[in-house]
Amino acid sequence: MSEAAAEGFGAELAEDAVGVAETGLHAAEGVYHAATGDWTAAADSSLSMSESALGVATGGISELAEAGWDAVAKETGLPSAHEALNDGAQAAGNAIGDGLFDLVGADQSHQAAVAFDDGNILGGLGHMAEGAAGTVGSAVEQGVTEAGQAISDAASGVEQGAEELWNEVTE
Repeated sequence: MSEAAAEGFGAELAEDAVGVAETGLHAAEGVYHAATGDWTAAADSSLSMSESALGVATGGISELAEAGWDAVAKETGLPSAHEALNDGAQAAGNAIGDGLFDLVGADQSHQAAVAFDDGNILGGLGHMAEGAAGTVGSAVEQGVTEAGQAISDAASGVEQGAEELWNEVTE
C-alpha cells in the first residue's frame, strides 16, 4: 500500500470515528431529553442521530445531498433537510397516534398511558388491546345491524313488488 493510500485510508477511518462519536452524542442527547420529558427535543435528537448514522453508512454521500438541499432551500425559502424530515416524521407520527387513539378509545388510551407511565408495559398493551377489541366489536355489531336492516328492507321491497305484481295479474 502506498503512503498516499495509507493516509487516505487513515483519514477515512478518522472521519468514520468522528461520525460514530457524533451519532453517539445525538443518541445520548435524545435519551436525556426523553428522560426529562422533552419529547420534541428527544425526537429532534433522534433524527440528528439517524442523519449522522446515515452519513457514516453512506460515506458522507447523504451529508452531501443534505448540504445540497439546504443550499437550495436557503435560496428558495424552503425548510432545511432536517426540518423537512422532522416535519414529515412528526406528521406521520401524529397520524399514526391519532389512528391508534381512535382505535383504542379515550378511556382505554388513558388507562394504557397510566400503565406505561407506571412501567407496566404488559398492562398498557392489555388496555390498548381491550380498547381496540371494543372498537372492532362495536363496528362489527353496527355492521351486522345495518346488514340486517338492509336485508329486511330488501325483503320488504320484494314482498311489496310481488304484491303489486299479483294485484296487476289478478285484476
